[in-house]
Amino acid sequence: RGMNPKVKSEEGPKLWPVRYYEKLIELLHRYYPQYLLVQLGESEERCKLLEGIDISLIGKTDWDDVKILLKRATLHIDGECGMVHLRKALNGGASVVLFGPTPIDFFGYEGNINISADVCPHWCVELTDDWEYHCPNMATNICMTEIKPEYVMEQINNYFENEMVIPDYENKVLPEDIIEHIDKEYYDNYLKNDTIFEYELVKEKVGNLLAHVYDGKKWDYIPLEETPAYRFLEGEEYVYSEYIDMREEKLENQVHSVERFRSLIHSIETDGLDFSKYIVIDAFNNIRDGQHRAAIFMKKYGKEAELEALRIYRCI
Repeated sequence: RGMNPKVKSEEGPKLWPVRYYEKLIELLHRYYPQYLLVQLGESEERCKLLEGIDISLIGKTDWDDVKILLKRATLHIDGECGMVHLRKALNGGASVVLFGPTPIDFFGYEGNINISADVCPHWCVELTDDWEYHCPNMATNICMTEIKPEYVMEQINNYFENEMVIPDYENKVLPEDIIEHIDKEYYDNYLKNDTIFEYELVKEKVGNLLAHVYDGKKWDYIPLEETPAYRFLEGEEYVYSEYIDMREEKLENQVHSVERFRSLIHSIETDGLDFSKYIVIDAFNNIRDGQHRAAIFMKKYGKEAELEALRIYRCI
């Protein structure tokens, strides 16, 4: 929910009210709790975070990220704007498009859920010089405020019950020249069995990475600099030792040990960091494999240093 930057305004007649979006979010959670609601946008300055969203990616995506998200989303909900057109160009699924000043018969696509209040005698896009700022009908963009969230929810329910076809996306098969740069144990035991939608090699600041850590009851992602492995490198060896002892007590198939970490550190000090093996991360910069190597890299080169990582977009 945002305006084109050239307009230099956070609000405009094309935008559906925030309170309507938040009511729709509430209804979507009630009817379809199995789906995650993800908000996209250029920046937090231009796109207000909507209450009830599960994941905010406002200001966190580039165009390649947006294309993957639009292509794979079960449903896209928006005003008539560029993301709707991009999703259609990518042969993505249906979009719920809330039309106000712009005409459905020109900007609407077959297969989308195109919604208009039909309260004005005529569309008004480009009819006045300031149509992007002010409603030409001297009202408070009544064409948008008369589209009620309950009606939009009815249209979505009808689509889900009668029309929706969830594409059976083909699982990406990683090429051999990528697999040979992934830790074999991790690939064979985990990644080989994952559903992978997309992958890419990226340069990422090591300080932006999060690591999977067990607290004795549950797993969580925390900043790499707070992990027992990094604290070991900072001289707090007891933290890592206690963490390993706890894991040995609580978890089966424990693969890490103080001795193994010392051996890795020694081999890196002797032979240098092996850049032929990728750190594997997901769409949210969570490290899937290579936490210890990433910690050593950050200790050696600093938080701002960039390392090459294999980013995997998985089914979650």
